[in-house]
Amino acid sequence: MQNYIDHHIQTNGIHLHFIEYPNIDKPVLILMHGLTANAHAFGGLVAAGLAENYRLIIPDLRGRGQSDKPAFRYTFRDHALDIIGLMDHLGLDAAVLGGHSFGGLLSVYMAVHFPKRVEKTDITGCGC
Repeated sequence: MQNYIDHHIQTNGIHLHFIEYPNIDKPVLILMHGLTANAHAFGGLVAAGLAENYRLIIPDLRGRGQSDKPAFRYTFRDHALDIIGLMDHLGLDAAVLGGHSFGGLLSVYMAVHFPKRVEKTDITGCGC
């Protein structure tokens, strides 16, 4: 299994942590975890070979993992703006978004409210 790189950035008023599997020549896939998980929730997909086919960007959403845990500001818009800031930091105009549970709902929210930033979505377990 390929090694990942830890990154820490400031975006949308918070410190955001994300991990990257840096296949620079592959399409970008941003994976967003469920409400009580963190960036390492996708370890099984990575172990199954997903990182061989994509440049994976996997943030700890606000309030989880190594990202800031503010007292307030946990709306879908807040989370979406965090991801937009991450994309801007990476120089990405648009990306494929994948999400599980809350991350799936966030992917749908972003596709509806920021359609130019979302190439497509791949969601699971979100009850959409």
